[in-house]
Amino acid sequence: EASSDLPHLHTFGLDGNCDVRMQHLDIVQSYATMDPRTNMTHALCVSGDAKLSLKDCMITNECGLCVGVGQRARVSLREVVVSNSYGGVVFFDSAFMGFG
Repeated sequence: EASSDLPHLHTFGLDGNCDVRMQHLDIVQSYATMDPRTNMTHALCVSGDAKLSLKDCMITNECGLCVGVGQRARVSLREVVVSNSYGGVVFFDSAFMGFG
């Protein structure tokens, strides 16, 4: 688990020029729900192959405020900070980002 083997540990901005994918990022749901296809209840794995929707996801920004991500959400994620499954900090630094 050397850091040199985990390039996604580095902080990156999620924008059109992002060269690091979100495939290693886990986002905790706002409440436990089960997807019958995966039996996953604790985290949503965000990647190009994601099987779960972000509709029920809730992200907390660095100020402790909650940003709700809906199916058609277009919310400002400029100050949102989330940690990936390897402990790396990920900044969502685009003005607006739509999910779903």
